[in-house]
Amino acid sequence: MTAEQSSWPDGERPADALGPEAGLVAQVDPAGFAGSVGSVLSRAAYRPGAVAAATFRFGTSLARIGPAALSRWAGRDGEPPLPADLAV
Repeated sequence: MTAEQSSWPDGERPADALGPEAGLVAQVDPAGFAGSVGSVLSRAAYRPGAVAAATFRFGTSLARIGPAALSRWAGRDGEPPLPADLAV
């Protein structure tokens, strides 16, 4: 048995876990993904203010999660850090 033959079942197990979605993963083009990420980053470079504002909003929302969770754990009902129906 060659090394390739012995590793084949190891590769089939994750594909079996995906079930019908396994074909979608096989279609992912790593070069196309890298191009898409590069395109997004280059567009973000032209809008540093918008990127900084979004990063700040994300960071402050993330920082509010811990105290809110601790408050809930302590049994206090309070305002959640983000609304449950937040539209993206």
